[in-house]
Amino acid sequence: MSSISRVFVCVFLSFLAVAGMSSSAVGQGDGGPVVVWVAADGSDAGAGTEGAPLSFGAAIERVRSLCRESGVPAGGVTVWLRGGRYALREPVVLGPEFGGAADRRVVIAAYGDERVVFDGGLLIGADGFAPVEDAAERGAACPGGPGPCGGQDADRSGPDRGA
Repeated sequence: MSSISRVFVCVFLSFLAVAGMSSSAVGQGDGGPVVVWVAADGSDAGAGTEGAPLSFGAAIERVRSLCRESGVPAGGVTVWLRGGRYALREPVVLGPEFGGAADRRVVIAAYGDERVVFDGGLLIGADGFAPVEDAAERGAACPGGPGPCGGQDADRSGPDRGA
């Protein structure tokens, strides 16, 4: 084998070793601190690294499994959330397995000064909505009489429209 081929093989094997260590450090918890990266567009199958972040739900489940199996590792677990809107379709439950001691904490935080928004709502458009024309239906829907229902006027304002 030529010396160039040997150098290439050594560099390639070194790369594989480093890549293998970083993914196991994220998911296995070898007794040291664990760092998990999350992005709003992260993957459930991601490695949890900065370059291959997990989805929020997958990160919570991975940390939950790690802490249930071996407890919170020495140095703790840090889950870095990259900026973005995280659409939550179900409640997030952090059970007792997320508890720890002073040197064994699970920290879930926004990375740097990036803005993280947890959104449990469902965005719906105005299409398909129409005023209720039938007086009997309007009375059943708004028992307070004509006008805004319950003192609230449904219009096109809201957080996505600057109101």
